[in-house]
Amino acid sequence: VLFRSYTCKVENTIQFLGKKHMLRLIALFMQNDKACRYSVIKRELKINSKILTDRLVELHKAGLIERRSYNTIPPKVEYCLSEVGEKLRPIIEELENFEIKYVKKEVIVEKSI
Repeated sequence: VLFRSYTCKVENTIQFLGKKHMLRLIALFMQNDKACRYSVIKRELKINSKILTDRLVELHKAGLIERRSYNTIPPKVEYCLSEVGEKLRPIIEELENFEIKYVKKEVIVEKSI
């Protein structure tokens, strides 16, 4: 029973982070030391507006990013990793290292076709 509970938690996390563009968004926030505006995120990642908005809302609800609104005209909204989101940094870096060290390139190419 303990194993199933652990597996489900890991699987839930992977399913959440594996949603379309989710890791790309987190990686963008990890690369930037400052907050990113919506338009910059959209331009950098070339994501359609609906998906981008959905992913930002999901990340914010999960507590992984902070959303800062400024009372300006036009309205200004910025996003950045939260303190909780920063805890993903070493995990994602280790996944990158694992991929570099162990995942065969032909497996990645085959999967993306």
